[in-house]
Amino acid sequence: MTEEATQQPQAASGEKPNITLNIPEVVNLACNVLHGGFIAKGDEHGKKLFKQLKEQDSMPAGTMTVAEKLSIQLSVALDRKEFRGQFGFPVFKATLQAMLQNIGKTINARQDLNFLTSETGNILIHKPGVIEKDGEFNVLVLVLMPKPKNEMQLCLTYLDPDQYETLRNAKESKDPSSK
Repeated sequence: MTEEATQQPQAASGEKPNITLNIPEVVNLACNVLHGGFIAKGDEHGKKLFKQLKEQDSMPAGTMTVAEKLSIQLSVALDRKEFRGQFGFPVFKATLQAMLQNIGKTINARQDLNFLTSETGNILIHKPGVIEKDGEFNVLVLVLMPKPKNEMQLCLTYLDPDQYETLRNAKESKDPSSK
């Protein structure tokens, strides 16, 4: 799979310019936005943003300029439908840090980001942050979701940990009732 995606935003004149997005660069920018908002400015600021994120469908996160031709409005969203256990800022921060660290190591080593694209144009970056708390595993991934009108949503998505065989096996080995 290629590390670039083509975005064809609507130009003012009606023609569609062909803009190529470098996925590792976009992911790096997304990680910097997430780290800057939720971690770098301290827990008080991070908790405030976390509370907003839980209460809103999405929140604005700045603007990305591509090839000096296109400005894309960024927003952050949270999908926690598959989260397990008690959801609060400490668990969110831990999974976010684990995910950012995993993505950062991959980008710095210039390795494959292992991204998956959907028919709708969403790009799932499969470098998850995995944590265990009170016997429950949680898996956080970043999904880049292009939106109409030159917008992109950075969706922090919790995945069902049972789809990962290693996590199922780890949980079963700790749970005597599963034997």
